[in-house]
Amino acid sequence: EEEEEEAEEEAEEEEAEDEAEAEAGVEEEDEDEEELEGDGNPPETPLEPPPRARVGLVYDPRMEEHRNTWDSQHPESPQRLSRVLQRLQELGLAQRCLRVPPKPATPRQLRACHT
Repeated sequence: EEEEEEAEEEAEEEEAEDEAEAEAGVEEEDEDEEELEGDGNPPETPLEPPPRARVGLVYDPRMEEHRNTWDSQHPESPQRLSRVLQRLQELGLAQRCLRVPPKPATPRQLRACHT
């Protein structure tokens, strides 16, 4: 039963990654389907420049509700998140990032970080 749950979680994670890539315009390339010139050779220069890589930014105000109640000096604090986001906005970097919607962590992901 646990193996089935893990397999299901992995499938959900892969599906979410595929959806995020699709939203970002990332397409899987088929290496076997190179475009060939009239003489059967690949073109010397690409027909289109490759897409520029973008940095993903995951943020939701609910993230600031996460607090470490037993250690007031712990680095996981709402102020850390709000200050980082504020600085990214001040520098104009947040606007250049690809906004990635947050998703709930799976039980497996939670166990990996909180055991």
